[in-house]
Amino acid sequence: MINLFTIAILLVFVNPAQGQVGQSYWKYLNPKTFGFNVNDVSFVDNNNGIAVGDGGGIAKTTDGGLTWTYGAFTFIDANNSVQKPTFNDVHYVTPTIAYAVGSYGLFAKTTDGGLNWTAMDNPYTALGSNSIQPYAVWFTSAMTGYMGGTKNVPTGNVAPYLYTTTNGGITW
Repeated sequence: MINLFTIAILLVFVNPAQGQVGQSYWKYLNPKTFGFNVNDVSFVDNNNGIAVGDGGGIAKTTDGGLTWTYGAFTFIDANNSVQKPTFNDVHYVTPTIAYAVGSYGLFAKTTDGGLNWTAMDNPYTALGSNSIQPYAVWFTSAMTGYMGGTKNVPTGNVAPYLYTTTNGGITW
């Protein structure tokens, strides 16, 4: 009689559906590095995508990731200092509209497919400190969206916050 241990060993080593360690069916299409650590990528269709990351890094592709154009985003924070944020998340909503969030309470919007970005006021930037951090942004349409993150509270702890907008991020 075969015990369960023997069956488990046979399934692990004989199962043809499992790949070998180090094998991957993913291929690196772009041999050039982005020049920044990428934290998130969003595609609106098979061709148009945006990657965001450290040091204000933004990259845009219009050919499915074969080639990318790069830039660094800066903005003036609530303390009137120039910042190169770390972008945490980006969401492409339509071929022209995308949103991104990052350090220093940044909420940024593009209306030209990612070529130009604008920092927009939001509940995080209104706090005016580096103790707030939006981590995620998601829009169900060009106007309706959600932004989540954390901020320090008077007790010294960090509290999660979720904000919604129905006018493209003008008010939350």
